[in-house]
Amino acid sequence: MNKIEFITEFWNRQKSINDYICPICNEKICKKNESPMVDYHQNPGVIKYYYVCLRCGCFSVPITYDYLLEDKLKNRNDKERIAVSSYLREIYENLNPLGPNGYYFVDGDIIDDLIKNALDNIPSTSEKLFKLLRTIEHIQEIPGRGIIIILNKNSMNIDELGGLSYYYYYLALSCSLNIQELMFYLDSLKKLDYLQSSVNGSNIVTSITAKGFEFLEKQRIADRSQSEEAFVAIKFGDEYKPDSDVIEESIKKNGYKPIRTDKEHHVEYTMDHNLRKIKGCRFMVAEISSGNLGVYYEVGYARGLGIPVIAVARKENENNIHFDLKQFNIIFYESGQNSDDRFKTLQEVLPDRIANICGNLNNGS
Repeated sequence: MNKIEFITEFWNRQKSINDYICPICNEKICKKNESPMVDYHQNPGVIKYYYVCLRCGCFSVPITYDYLLEDKLKNRNDKERIAVSSYLREIYENLNPLGPNGYYFVDGDIIDDLIKNALDNIPSTSEKLFKLLRTIEHIQEIPGRGIIIILNKNSMNIDELGGLSYYYYYLALSCSLNIQELMFYLDSLKKLDYLQSSVNGSNIVTSITAKGFEFLEKQRIADRSQSEEAFVAIKFGDEYKPDSDVIEESIKKNGYKPIRTDKEHHVEYTMDHNLRKIKGCRFMVAEISSGNLGVYYEVGYARGLGIPVIAVARKENENNIHFDLKQFNIIFYESGQNSDDRFKTLQEVLPDRIANICGNLNNGS
């Protein structure tokens, strides 16, 4: 049984149960299984409670932490709880919004970090406008084809809609407190000529205009050009840890923040997490001689977004580099334990390459 089938079956099985108050957003729009279940898919062997919330999405919590999540949020006001809800929904669905067709795992060990990050990053009004427009872009498969936002809770049918058209989904991804705030953003985007929309009964039919798509692209380029982060694409593991450390220090010399996902705590699928991080980076440094397919994928993704990729490679592994990647202006370096020049070229050349391509933030260039 795949995740879509699992969630749909779970929802249908809970239809006879009264709506449950969600431990995250505190709204009575949630279903919870009566008895904990053993996970055989995402975290094999872990005993969990499963929730399906129209705002927060589908998530699971280990039985040992189920009480903790509610306890951590019980003294937060509505605005703060909605911020946490929207933060979780966004980080897990940023790349492929799945509505109730996918679920995420709330790790009790990092609940405090998740809440802190959410409250430290409450979006402004203009940021909420952009988030909503970006969400509609994700759902709208073809330019010109309208999407339906259903405003009537009683018309919810998870089998047919997958939750993607229900207005709570857009509340979540725009960090809107209520339907009035969401309608304000939809109306504002229409007045800016970024959306065209009409009301059809209890539904809103909307689609992004050409001007809206142009704005989204300009915004993404502007966000990246202002970013102070640099993604390190390299094979995980002890073998390449010394290389990662040298790359990290070279990035720091120019005032940038290296993003090493092997050092980060997160509860997303690793590749989804990596791609989300790449989206927000100014540039990437990629070690391309390991033959790691994940690194190749990340390089291609960055190139497709127009993000500069600085390629580095171990000299002794030069023959391992795929033909297409050999066209990069590669920085080759010695990495052998017994080499007198171990990492010397990388330490000397990489900081200069970064400064010349992206500038040195330490001196304002």
